[in-house]
Amino acid sequence: MELILHVDGGSRGNPGPAGYGVFITDPQGRTLAKLKGALGSQTNNFAEYRGLIAALKYALEKKAANVTIIADSQLMVRQMQGHYQVKSESLRPLYLEAQRLAHALPRFRIEHVLRGNNKEADQLANDAMDEARKQGGKVLELRWESPAMSGAASVSGAPAESSPAAPHRAPAEASRVSPEPVTAAIQSALPGLAGGIPAKEPAPEVIEGVIERGQIRLPRALPWPDGTRITIRPRRS
Repeated sequence: MELILHVDGGSRGNPGPAGYGVFITDPQGRTLAKLKGALGSQTNNFAEYRGLIAALKYALEKKAANVTIIADSQLMVRQMQGHYQVKSESLRPLYLEAQRLAHALPRFRIEHVLRGNNKEADQLANDAMDEARKQGGKVLELRWESPAMSGAASVSGAPAESSPAAPHRAPAEASRVSPEPVTAAIQSALPGLAGGIPAKEPAPEVIEGVIERGQIRLPRALPWPDGTRITIRPRRS
């Protein structure tokens, strides 16, 4: 299966109420699915990456063999291609998670387009922010799928309004992603060995920090994705 996923994210205030949208078609431009989510108060770049991660997870769920991500965030696209460094400590865990998911796909590429060529995903992101505002800022994720796609997975949340298929705009040039290596911490979270044999439980990684003015100061950004559980054991030096 080949999927083309238009991704966008935004924040009203930066930081402020944020959301993402993913508009999914086949190569012929037929609308296959729509994803949207409200994220609470976040930045534009955070919302862009959350949209990318939602798109990659959907592609993996559908076992897509060929995946093209189209986004209007030049920063995110260039970072995923390896052209820009990820200097933001708050974005790095999202970047690492996106790289891990991209590596799990048989064929993946990401391309940059101007905002005017990403209107459907932009509208979904704004719809998510509007719906969250009506519900008092609630964090939510919604999905709509065409009948051809909905048989493969259950639909989560309330259905988004369907719209006619939009023609796919072919990008000017495809860019094969050249990501930086996945770190050992991320690799330790990957599935078990081939053939269904579970991998040996890795030893816990230790990162030392110092408490200053009631906050923990770390020597580097944490490499783990959102949702990772950690244990803090104080040690007097």
